[in-house]
Amino acid sequence: MAKQVLIGFDRDGTIIHDVRYIGKNKDWKQQMQVYPDFIEAFKLLRKNLECKIILASNQAGVARGFFSLEQMMEIDEFLKQQLAKSEVKLDSHYYCPFITEEYAMERKIPLNSPWIDQYRLRKPQIGMLAQACKDFNLNLQEVQLYFIGDKKEDVLTGINAGGKGIWVVREDNKYFNERDFKEIAKKHPEKIHKAQNMIDAIYFLLKDRLI
Repeated sequence: MAKQVLIGFDRDGTIIHDVRYIGKNKDWKQQMQVYPDFIEAFKLLRKNLECKIILASNQAGVARGFFSLEQMMEIDEFLKQQLAKSEVKLDSHYYCPFITEEYAMERKIPLNSPWIDQYRLRKPQIGMLAQACKDFNLNLQEVQLYFIGDKKEDVLTGINAGGKGIWVVREDNKYFNERDFKEIAKKHPEKIHKAQNMIDAIYFLLKDRLI
């Protein structure tokens, strides 16, 4: 019996263009742009693989006071509407507004902030993936898992959950670091892949799934 598959996508810089805390400015609806290759990649997945597909995104902008939790959800609802225009519907969306004490100290956020929590939701911890498995009645230890994103924390989330991380390094990726990639690849040579775009990422995933 084939393993069940869970695929996670980061949001900013992966599904939509990263404008640094979308929702911080009043014109955030105009700023939201879905990557065309994500639309194509999603449809390629649905056509070729039975799997659960989720979004999992850190949203420290709540803790930093850039927007409220309610506005974060309003942004998510608008994203769903934009994706629906291209007949794209993910199986679930997960967000983490919480930050660590270390993050708070680095950015001078008061340590009594209600958003400081060591709970394992914030990537590269695996809390959002664990919650998805619970919601879909999947066993995290048995599911075949991939996490796709534009940052180091995204690929580490997939690896930390016992799966694989795919680092998408589009031309506008501001976060890719070759040294970080090589360091992770040295520790986890079979667990990480560098993709030039989203289609490349999905072709790797589909091929890897058959191995």
